[in-house]
Amino acid sequence: MATVKKRKVDAECRVFQEKWTNDFFFVEVKGKPVCLVCGGALAVMKKANVERHYSSKHAKLDELKGQMRLDKMNALRRSLGAQQAAFTRPQTDRENITRASFVILRTQLIGTRAAQLNRLQRVCRAQRPLCTKSDEVRLAEEASKKYGSPAPTIFSKVIDKSIPADIIYEDEKCLAFRDVSPQAPVHFLVIPRVPIPRISEAKDDDAELLGHLLVVAKNVAKQESLDEGYRVVINDGKHGAQSVYHLHVHVLGGRQMSWPPG
Repeated sequence: MATVKKRKVDAECRVFQEKWTNDFFFVEVKGKPVCLVCGGALAVMKKANVERHYSSKHAKLDELKGQMRLDKMNALRRSLGAQQAAFTRPQTDRENITRASFVILRTQLIGTRAAQLNRLQRVCRAQRPLCTKSDEVRLAEEASKKYGSPAPTIFSKVIDKSIPADIIYEDEKCLAFRDVSPQAPVHFLVIPRVPIPRISEAKDDDAELLGHLLVVAKNVAKQESLDEGYRVVINDGKHGAQSVYHLHVHVLGGRQMSWPPG
């Protein structure tokens, strides 16, 4: 009788399946299935247990599809890997806790060392915008002459600092800030201070400004440590899926891009 029972257990799938990671956000850690979302470890390596845990605690993740689901999974795996790396080094318990807390905070909130330094510089230096209010008025008047009178957008409020944004670079011509709905581990926008509605409405004499936007995109990408490459995107109009009618350059990196794009 005991032999029959053992064969039945062996016949069940007690080996971790790679598809569990994409389907249920689980990975194998030291022979145990571990949830990437909450960090919970299950005692038995069994699909039914993994699926039950996911369905009861994290079913809302079913809303994530395709690349967005893959990005979320990769971000959680990096976070888990950072925690494991911090705790496997031969340090005292106190040092391990401190190191792990720092790594988790940097991974989730800061992103890169360069971004952290920029934040510190912005806090420490005088908070004086590079463009004064009179400068903004002048730029708006110039834009009105060239492009008509484009309606103010949410980016106009980012420029005049009336709404908060995670600004990582700014100068007298443009500024760069992190996208509030990132589509990659690193996703920031570069926008001109002059409210050009869309790239198709840029004038020939905007060539210098447009070139400056790309140079800034390149420099900030380097600052963000995107050494393996990145994607630069400008959406234009309805078919280009432009959602804000203020010219903006998307820079996405930190993961392998697919081709062709959406």
